[in-house]
Amino acid sequence: MQKNKENIEYMLKTDGDRESGEYTGQLMRFGVLEEEFPDVTDNHYCGIKVMRQACYDYLKGKGYSDDYVIVHYCVKPGRSEKGNPKEVWTLGELQKNERD
Repeated sequence: MQKNKENIEYMLKTDGDRESGEYTGQLMRFGVLEEEFPDVTDNHYCGIKVMRQACYDYLKGKGYSDDYVIVHYCVKPGRSEKGNPKEVWTLGELQKNERD
């Protein structure tokens, strides 16, 4: 799996947290907004999963395979930028909502 996050074509950026149940999601292609997913509201247990699934559905619809690699950048309000993880995921992992 590709580990250099800087050269990966797509990045899913999610903003939100379990406490508020509010999430937004944007799919960036080389740093440029390509798709904005519908906001998730009042979902305290699986809002981030909803965003991952939306990203999966979008990229699968464009013909990408389950082993295609993206970066998932998870931003929690009030957390320092250094504390917001950027992780490498495959589309298959996004769909399962777990990393192998």
